[in-house]
Amino acid sequence: MKAEAAAVWDTLLDRPSMLDMFRKELRQPTMIVIVMMIFQQLTGINVVMFYSTMIFEDVGLNGGDAIFATIMVGTVNLLTTFIQMYYIDRPKCGRKSLLKLGTIGMMITTLSLTVSITYKEMAIAKYISVASVMIFVFSFALGPAAISWILASELFLTNARANGNAYMSAANWTTSSLIGFVFPEIN
Repeated sequence: MKAEAAAVWDTLLDRPSMLDMFRKELRQPTMIVIVMMIFQQLTGINVVMFYSTMIFEDVGLNGGDAIFATIMVGTVNLLTTFIQMYYIDRPKCGRKSLLKLGTIGMMITTLSLTVSITYKEMAIAKYISVASVMIFVFSFALGPAAISWILASELFLTNARANGNAYMSAANWTTSSLIGFVFPEIN
């Protein structure tokens, strides 16, 4: 038992520096987690989370209905997270299947949202928009939401995991902030 604890302690003491994360053996996993987080944010999930009330009002929902729909966005996200937790390590589902399914769902709902916003003068457009946003959030929570965060723990050895998570979090928050500031300007 003491030998195992000493081995773990030695591994932790041999932690690479932040710059070492870009050296040959750690460069690829570092870049994978950074790029994965950037792409996770570029899906537009934080635009939906930050500005869903504004999006719903733009497609024709009144103030109270837009706020209720926004509450439903959070509810869908929360409930789908529990569904994903159940299926993520199941042999017949797994991470890769959930990631693919979630990404495909997000692509389809982004397309349907774009079409419904383009033709928002049609009576049914606002309902298609709301359904598209809800299914988009469901798809995100089912796939890219948690799976992106799991990557660092699987790609890095124990001694490099903290630094890998630091780069991953920095990429996530930087991209999220940029999107949060840019969306109102381009809308």
